[in-house]
Amino acid sequence: MVSPLSVALPRRSAQDLSGSFDLVKYSVSVSGEPLAPVFTRERKLGQKLSLKELVSHKEHGVDNTGNTRLWDSSSTLLYSMLFGTDSPFGILKGLGDGCEPMDVLELGAGMAGLTGLFLWKNRLHCNINNVVLTDGHPNCAFNNGVCVELNKCGEVTTADSSSSPSSPSSPSPPHKGKISCQKLLWKASLEGHRECQALVTETNCSRKFALILVSDCVHFQEFHGALVATIGRCLRVGGVAVLAQPERADSLENFVGLLRDKFPGTFSVDILTNYAEKMTEMHQKYLADEKLKGIYDPTIHFPKMLVLTMRREWQEEGADGEAARQFRYEKKLVEVN
Repeated sequence: MVSPLSVALPRRSAQDLSGSFDLVKYSVSVSGEPLAPVFTRERKLGQKLSLKELVSHKEHGVDNTGNTRLWDSSSTLLYSMLFGTDSPFGILKGLGDGCEPMDVLELGAGMAGLTGLFLWKNRLHCNINNVVLTDGHPNCAFNNGVCVELNKCGEVTTADSSSSPSSPSSPSPPHKGKISCQKLLWKASLEGHRECQALVTETNCSRKFALILVSDCVHFQEFHGALVATIGRCLRVGGVAVLAQPERADSLENFVGLLRDKFPGTFSVDILTNYAEKMTEMHQKYLADEKLKGIYDPTIHFPKMLVLTMRREWQEEGADGEAARQFRYEKKLVEVN
């Protein structure tokens, strides 16, 4: 299904030299004010994966879905940050009002890290400082680095530069905030704890993050415990994690159940469905369209916003770390008569 972001953020693309990727430009105005455009390198739609790519999860310990396309939940997360009337964007503004600029971490950023890139590129408008894009797959981390360099180029391009996607223009105002990207596998183990500590120390001056962004990352339920642990280890007390997540069968329900059952004192949990007026309108329109019966499936195409607020410090050697390491996903078997 078409994401509402395709209406709100016009895309312009041109093929890169390899022929396998597009160089894409996203631009938008908020309240009549144009924001700095963002440039990404995205796999061409319909581009076939190689056999090596198809089985890369066996080598890297993480699925390859982030390298196949820019998924709608990623663009919906950004849309909610820019145009949400209730929570994600309101939370973003609330976190930034009257305090120092926020440090942001994106987990499972996929091939483009679109939301993190856009917030960093327009960091003065959003009161953002440092942004770190992470993904567990090395190909995603590499492509994030390409996207970062595309947008760093835009910071020094003059107003007379070409407006083509390969030559970014409209630089954002100077700001000391930095953007970086790293490979980060989610692990509930003590090794994962050490890797999160290193990430915070190396990229964030030993401070934890005020905002964590995640999109469509709870569908593989065997990683639920590791994802909770990664968020808990990296999010500061009072900080917020926003996850744009379709239901995808029982995956979202089970993730929320894990949070509420095993980590009740660690996170406050809110689930939002009416987070942007245009999203709600399009959702209702699709549901009512007889031509889309059997095509539009809200459990797949309509992300909900899961908002987690850190209530206390993560207890790695206490109940939190133990609960994350003990988590085991047991797939429910459906009886067929």
